[in-house]
Amino acid sequence: MIAGACARPGVRCTMTTRTLQVDVTDLAETMDFAVVDGMTSYLDLRSGGIVHADTTTVVDDHLLAIPPFDKPYRYQRMLRFCGTLDPEQRTVFAVAVTGDGAFRRFKNLINHHGLVEAWTAFQLGLDRAEAVAWLTEHDVAVIDVSKRVPAAPSAAPTTSVGLV
Repeated sequence: MIAGACARPGVRCTMTTRTLQVDVTDLAETMDFAVVDGMTSYLDLRSGGIVHADTTTVVDDHLLAIPPFDKPYRYQRMLRFCGTLDPEQRTVFAVAVTGDGAFRRFKNLINHHGLVEAWTAFQLGLDRAEAVAWLTEHDVAVIDVSKRVPAAPSAAPTTSVGLV
C-alpha cells in the first residue's frame, strides 16, 4: 500500500494499486481547468469518473483532487508546439511568445495562421500523456476509455524555439 493525496487538503489516505477505466481525454481537459468558480475536480478512485464539487464540502476519501496544469507547464507546451512549425512561422511565434502577454499573442497567432486544430491536437496529446503520468504517480493503472483520442504529437524539441 502507498500513501496518496486525498480530497481534503492535509489528509492522506492509503491506496492500493488499482486499475480504473478512465476517460484520459476528459481527465487531461479537466487538468487544464481543474478549479473553476470555487469548484474543484476530483477523480473517483472507485469508478474512474470525474466529480466536480465545492472544495469545502468534500469528505469522501475515495476522491483524489485533480491538480491543474501550472503556468510553466502551459508555457513549455506552447514552446514545444512552436518547435513543430515551419522556420518562417517559428520565427514569428518565437518573438510572440516572449514576455508579458505571450499566451494572448500565441492564441492570436494560431487563429491568424489557421493552426487552431493543429494546436488543439498537439496540446491534447501532451496533456493526455501528463494525465497518464499523474495517474501512475498515484498508483493507478489506467484502461483508457476515451472516445476522442488525438493523433500523437509530432516530435518536437523539448528546448525553446531559438529564444535568446
